[in-house]
Amino acid sequence: MAEIRIFKAENYTVLDSEPAVCEGRKKESLAAAAALAQMGAENLRYGENNKPEADNCFVSVSHSGGTVAVAMSLRPVGIDIEKTGVKRDFKKLAERFFKGAEKEFFSHRGTEKAFLCVWTRKEAYSKISGRGLAEIFAGFDSFSLDGYSFKTEIAGDYVCSLCEKDETP
Repeated sequence: MAEIRIFKAENYTVLDSEPAVCEGRKKESLAAAAALAQMGAENLRYGENNKPEADNCFVSVSHSGGTVAVAMSLRPVGIDIEKTGVKRDFKKLAERFFKGAEKEFFSHRGTEKAFLCVWTRKEAYSKISGRGLAEIFAGFDSFSLDGYSFKTEIAGDYVCSLCEKDETP
């Protein structure tokens, strides 16, 4: 199973005694890289499509509203985190991009957090597949994917989903 860390970039120390001194996305990226290295990821770098890679494991990174989520696994893994309260027409987005069981899940709840539970699942899976978001969002139902496991958590103002490829027998 994947190891996950979620943290505020502003509170993260890149070195044990020294806080990161940059701001915004750069600070989030440095904090994510430092967290993954502390978790044991070796030779971190950005590969094709700016996707983070390591020599000894699969890694994934997401940030939203100054909060960073990182995942590391021996199997392909994707993670996405989204902050609630961001202005977006989530009902229109759900109508356009959600399929089958996703639409049913959202229609019974209709809340922003319900929308983000589905949205983050789709984004986490898209990080494993490596295909573009618009294409992949229109073409699959994250509740009906074979060969992948999902875990979604709501923590305060954030919704985070992890997608991990199942072990093959």
